[in-house]
Amino acid sequence: MMQINSISRQNELYTNSTESNGQNRTISDTSSSKEHIGVEYIKSEHNSFTNYSNINSTRVNATSSIEDTRRKAKLALKYLGFYAGPDDSDLSSSSAKKAIMNFQKVYGLNVTGTADSNTLIKLDVASNYNSKAAQALQKSSIPSQFYMDYYEKDNFARTWAFLCVGMGLSEAQASGVLGNIKAESNFSSDNAQGYAGAHNPDYKYDVNDGKAYGIMQWKFYSRKKGLLDTANSMGLNTSDLNAQLAFIRVESNTTCKSGWDALKTAKTVNEASDYVLQKIEITSDSYIDQRRQYSNTIYNVMSKINYFI
Repeated sequence: MMQINSISRQNELYTNSTESNGQNRTISDTSSSKEHIGVEYIKSEHNSFTNYSNINSTRVNATSSIEDTRRKAKLALKYLGFYAGPDDSDLSSSSAKKAIMNFQKVYGLNVTGTADSNTLIKLDVASNYNSKAAQALQKSSIPSQFYMDYYEKDNFARTWAFLCVGMGLSEAQASGVLGNIKAESNFSSDNAQGYAGAHNPDYKYDVNDGKAYGIMQWKFYSRKKGLLDTANSMGLNTSDLNAQLAFIRVESNTTCKSGWDALKTAKTVNEASDYVLQKIEITSDSYIDQRRQYSNTIYNVMSKINYFI
């Protein structure tokens, strides 16, 4: 494991790196546990971070050259669906800045468009969670059980990373969310109610039509308008998964705050699944058993992931 001694060392590697609170912070070599990085390792801006071992090719570490660090950060943005441009080391282009800003918005960071140390650390960890989730999913029977195509599997892994790293949920809580998403949309971000199949690219988004849409099947005017406003603020389509993840964060801090606060107290998969159904999705209790089953199926695979090897 490569020890990164301080943020000042990172600032030598990451160009345009700034500290939002003007304080020096260290990355302490604390002992690891099975708790999620979103809960135990990625601390608030005023606390220290732990370091972690080199896990995949997109990892950022103190031995990387400046150009290599920038390139790996850009690749991580691409794997998480925020960037689709060339695989170079330029983080100053308009497309790279837009990608960084959207990542910061989704993952609850200060939105600056600058790849500061907080952003690079969270980007690195989120990319690792996404990669590990994708690998675990592929090796499991979930894709065949759930009839998931390539796009749905990709959305599953990216949403897992967001819930654990971005929202700070435990594995049980994240599984409860994903079990409900499975029931609502099968992880399809362009799924529209009343249309054939899981993917409906021909659907014309309308906040007034009462048709449920997206991974969470937002239906009512206020929620569909909220998704539209969030997508517009990010320069994305309403069908884009990252726009929908950003809106989940918006709702978790506003209209659905009580539901998300309750979810974060859940200790079991069943409890988490029920909270999402009753307090966030707000739908019929007749679906409880099915959603618990989906959530437990997901948990039984995802809880076995080791993110530190």
